Amino acid sequence: MTDVDQDFDILTQLFQSSEDAVVVCNVAEEIILFNGTASQLYGRVKSVKLADCPEMFGMHTAEGTRLLRKDELPMYRALHGETIRGFELLLRDRQHGTRHMAIDAYPIQKEGAIIGAIVKSRVTGEKKLTNR
Repeated sequence: MTDVDQDFDILTQLFQSSEDAVVVCNVAEEIILFNGTASQLYGRVKSVKLADCPEMFGMHTAEGTRLLRKDELPMYRALHGETIRGFELLLRDRQHGTRHMAIDAYPIQKEGAIIGAIVKSRVTGEKKLTNR
């Protein structure tokens, strides 16, 4: 096994073992990687366009008053060069209820150009929805 192969194996294990949900998207605004925690949190999804995320995953403002717009998403902002730490939002769906989230997002760069973005998210609180 070469050093590059070993480094890749270590990074893959680190990615998959993170307790934070980790999601990666490319510059075409397509989510291309979910780690195991992200798959549990958001569901097993193969290909998602960034613009579809707010409705698909129930991504609301921190106050829960409306769905986020694409340009408000931490991943979108990271694709445009911002580093985001501690962004708060609500995920709301029938299966899991309401989950308060803290989000960090970072641009991925290669040779000075942004080639994607990575987002780490964690649940900071939960509340089951009730049928009324």
